[in-house]
Amino acid sequence: MSIKFMKINKYEPAADEKKLEEMAAKGEFITGYFEGIATFKKGEPQKLRYCIELDPKMLNRDKLNMYAESGWQFVTGYCSDVRIYVTEDENAPAIHTDKSEYAHVVKKYHRSLVLSLAIIYIVWGFMNVWETILSYAMTKKFVTFLAQEPLYENGKFGLAMTIAAFFVCLFLLLIYIREIRASSKYVSGYIQNEKEAARVIRRNKLAACIVTAAFIVLTASGMFFAYAVNSAGVEKVNYSDITSNIITIDELFPDGKCVETVDEETLKEYLNPKVFENQENFGHAFAKSYTSCVTDSFYEYTVWGAYLSDNSEYGEKLLLHGYYYDFKAEWLAKIGLDEEVNGQLNWLNKTVVDEYPDNIEAVRLDVSGTEFDEAVYVNDVYRDNITLVMRSGKTVCRIDLYHDNENGITPEMIFDNITKNVKE
Repeated sequence: MSIKFMKINKYEPAADEKKLEEMAAKGEFITGYFEGIATFKKGEPQKLRYCIELDPKMLNRDKLNMYAESGWQFVTGYCSDVRIYVTEDENAPAIHTDKSEYAHVVKKYHRSLVLSLAIIYIVWGFMNVWETILSYAMTKKFVTFLAQEPLYENGKFGLAMTIAAFFVCLFLLLIYIREIRASSKYVSGYIQNEKEAARVIRRNKLAACIVTAAFIVLTASGMFFAYAVNSAGVEKVNYSDITSNIITIDELFPDGKCVETVDEETLKEYLNPKVFENQENFGHAFAKSYTSCVTDSFYEYTVWGAYLSDNSEYGEKLLLHGYYYDFKAEWLAKIGLDEEVNGQLNWLNKTVVDEYPDNIEAVRLDVSGTEFDEAVYVNDVYRDNITLVMRSGKTVCRIDLYHDNENGITPEMIFDNITKNVKE
């Protein structure tokens, strides 16, 4: 048995029928055919006649019996819309003698072709709808979420599958479009004066164009989403490598002494030993870095330290949790600032609104005369936390400062001092 590439013209099959007859005369007999791939077996040369028929319907046993009574035996076409028959009888009547009659068969095939095209790509489109929605959301909303972490554990595999499926479907789409054009040409050529056929062809072509456009948009957006979530990757960085870009504890206080340290013993001397003697793991500074499709750089960092105000016997322990975004565009940064503020408000509204209804608010600060374009703070009395979000051009910085609030630290005080001391 041998396998050969053989594209049969299902609309004008006479040349292919003759070719099969010539091969049979040389001892090669077709045994199977599916979409351009044919199988042949060797044997004794025979003089045979072949008939190739387009038949989009399921294989019909009654039809096969009727053809057999006329001398035609079914050869192959179980899984194809092309059926091949053979006969040894030179006088067996041809299966199709009227071109216009056969054109009606092609017209039905044309309809089923467009229907199958629509089903395939509508299904594929719906598979990408959620990705399309999220793709839009990731560029118009949730940009800080996308900047911080990838969404798929095995994202590269998902991306590869999406790209592969896109090109496979695109290849099938081109095949279908070619078939639609060929069948339309045959129908218009052999069904004379049939306006209905012309309308069907135009309608089906339009449907094919619409489905094609929808397919391309949906799959392209799905590919973008797959790229987006896979372009976000975690990169470990040293805290000391990013301090030139971020706000640190020693910049936050106008009065008193502030200690920012990675040395636990150094920090302890500024804290009440009775309060902190059993606490461990403070005095550490660390950072994480990410990259994504919406940011050029993103740092998430945590710094421990202590603040000793003037005339204070003991200092208070501080935790600074910061986020630094360098977005690819200013409009993304504006969204990023709003998301950071709204995210904090939503969290507070879900957790502490009943206990502290009057202390959950977002306040915009006056940025005139500063290097910032926007600055907003969120009151978080529940956790003694100051959340301050600032934007300068494409850069957004958020700091969460955890403290015990005994020394009257306010967001306004923090912001005023940052505008004087923030690092370039």
